[in-house]
Amino acid sequence: MIEPPVGIVITISQGMLREKGYRNWLANFLLAMEQHDGENPWTYWMRLGSEPKRDVLYVYLCIGGKVRFRCYFAGTRPASEQTFGELDGSRKTISARAWVLLAGPVVRPAVPVPMKGFRGFRYCGELF
Repeated sequence: MIEPPVGIVITISQGMLREKGYRNWLANFLLAMEQHDGENPWTYWMRLGSEPKRDVLYVYLCIGGKVRFRCYFAGTRPASEQTFGELDGSRKTISARAWVLLAGPVVRPAVPVPMKGFRGFRYCGELF
């Protein structure tokens, strides 16, 4: 019997990190993940080429050849254009074929989890 997947892994591309800078991206991501228990919980939206068809519990983020974060899967949204606020007060509009929503709290692995980067997403079991 094949076990159902527990999560999906998404690679954060070097292009995305170069555009904003790793520190700026990380600050935005962690700010959203820290807002998980308020009256209006935040989600972090990531664009994908297609929506995951299976329901999963976790989203793992692969950065620089390692899985560095785990957060909760908060759902998907179909193709659309979304406008997001930045920490510096600016706004940015991004379109995507599909969106996956991430929610906190964020967990970092106790030991490194090596993984090569890839495009799109992959289903996986529990990594940590």
